[in-house]
Amino acid sequence: EINRWLNYIDKKEEEQEKYNLYKVGTRVKINRYRHLTKETLEHFNVFFSKSYCRIVFPIDNIGASLRAYKDAKPKWLHVPKGLKTGQILYNLQEVISLGYREVFIVEGIIDVLSLYQLGIKNVVCTFGARITEQQIRLLMNFDTIILAFDNDETGQYAIRKAIENYKYLINIKVLILNEQKDVGEIKTIEEFKECKIV
Repeated sequence: EINRWLNYIDKKEEEQEKYNLYKVGTRVKINRYRHLTKETLEHFNVFFSKSYCRIVFPIDNIGASLRAYKDAKPKWLHVPKGLKTGQILYNLQEVISLGYREVFIVEGIIDVLSLYQLGIKNVVCTFGARITEQQIRLLMNFDTIILAFDNDETGQYAIRKAIENYKYLINIKVLILNEQKDVGEIKTIEEFKECKIV
């Protein structure tokens, strides 16, 4: 069953049309965004779109997530229209290419970049506080997944549901944050190491 699913995914990836990032308009390089450095932003090919007035986070070759600049609504837009974020994981292809056997799962793209900047490269995001069956299937080749959702009611509920629904399919552990609201608030690798994995 797993092999059939993986073959299906491979076929879908071959069929999927590549998304042309120039569709988001004039691109402007950015050197800093929040606490993220120029090197981190360049690694993930992050840029500013003048047309959308948003920060653009490319998702492999299939699309992009656009973060509102200042107080624009909605906070996040996904392109192309109809991009099914519940069927993909941001940064998955890089984690696979690096050969990791375990992977951290976070809620958002900024969380991925934050951990990467600390030196934690085996991290993907689910685009929100939930993990879908399709996303779990994409993770079946890993030995262990480590849930690192936000330290709020929604994030903790998502962790409980994921364990309840998928504990028989894959080995699940949880990163216990200390005082931080989310992994983006972890400022140093030492702070990260102080968080327990259970």
